[in-house]
Parts: sequence; C-alpha cells; structure tokens
Amino acid sequence: MPDVHTIWNSSTLGEGKKLGSSPSNRYSTNILRRKVKAKKLRDSTSEELDKVINYALFLVDRGKQLLTDSKNVSNLERQISFDKQHIQSLTTELERLKSQYIVMQTTASQHEASLIITAKTECGVYKQHASDMTEQSSIKKYQTQIPFSEKRNKEMLGGSVTRSSFLYSTSDKRNTIIIFSVLIFWICRHKIYGKYILKGRTFLTQKITSWANPMRKSIFH
Repeated sequence: MPDVHTIWNSSTLGEGKKLGSSPSNRYSTNILRRKVKAKKLRDSTSEELDKVINYALFLVDRGKQLLTDSKNVSNLERQISFDKQHIQSLTTELERLKSQYIVMQTTASQHEASLIITAKTECGVYKQHASDMTEQSSIKKYQTQIPFSEKRNKEMLGGSVTRSSFLYSTSDKRNTIIIFSVLIFWICRHKIYGKYILKGRTFLTQKITSWANPMRKSIFH
C-alpha cells in the first residue's frame, strides 16, 4: 500500500518522484524552528532578566547608601542643633560673667578711691595736728630759752605759759596715744586691700613717726 503522505505524479510512469516534503518532516522542521526561537527567546529573556536583576541590586545598594546618608544627615542636624544651644548658653554665661566682672571692678575701684580719699584726709588731719603740736612745742622751747634779762616779760607770761604747758603736755600725750591707736586700727582694718594700702600704710607710718619724734622730745624733755 502506498504511503498516503507521498504524492505521486500520475503523469510519470515508473518514477516515484515526490512533489513535496512529507508532513512528518514539516512537523519536525517546525518543532525545530520553534525550539530555536524558544531558545533565542529564553536566552534573550535571561539576558534581560540578568540586566534587570543587576540593576535592581544596584538600586538596592543605592537605596541603602541613601538611607545611611539620610541617617548621617539627621545625626549631623541634631548635633548642630545641640552645638547651637550650647554656644548660646556659653555666650549668655560669658555676658553674665563680663557684667559681673565689670560690676566687681567698678565696686573695687570705687572702694579703693574711697580708701585713698579717706587716707589723704586722715593724713591731712594728722599733718595739721602734728604741725600745730610742733609749732606749740617750738613756742614752748623758745619761751624756755628766754634770757634772764627779760625776766619781766617771762613773769608776765609765766602764769599762762605754765598752765598751757601743763595742759599741753597732757594733751600731747593723749593726742599721741589717739593718733597711734587710730593708725593701728586703720592699718588692721584695711590690710587686705593690696599693695596700694601697704604703700599708704608705710607712708603714714613713716610720716607719723617723723612727726611724732619731735613731739616725744618736746613732751619728755
């Protein structure tokens, strides 16, 4: 029985020439072509998928980096805000300390100026008192050195001079004690005010000593 898939040319006798391929061959060819196309499509799809996967991984890494950068920026912003508050508090404290220092300096300067004025006033008073005492001592010394030829004048002034000399000697002793007591009290009171007071104290001590020595001589001689 002839192959039903074979087409014979009826005009040709004794020759069995095929006019076309058999259906099985065409099916096999189509299957092969489909496999080739499927393979190409699979390869192309695989390449595209690899590209997509790689790009997705790149985006993931990029997203992680951006997230890290965002966290770092947020931390920096918080640190900057904290630093600003700290700087503001330090500035406020510095201004307060400056104001306090200025007030303290002004108060100390005023107090030192007051002490200097007081010391000058006391020095003036002591100097005037010592000058008066020296003058009186000189008068007394002059009166005690009057020649005997002027006995009459001495007798006229004798009563008043004797009385004033007695009162003066007592007053000199009392005033000398008062001066040294006030000086010692003033030195002890203002001992804490540094080199200026120390210099003033030395100056006053020298002056009072120089003024008091003649008074002591006039009192005890």
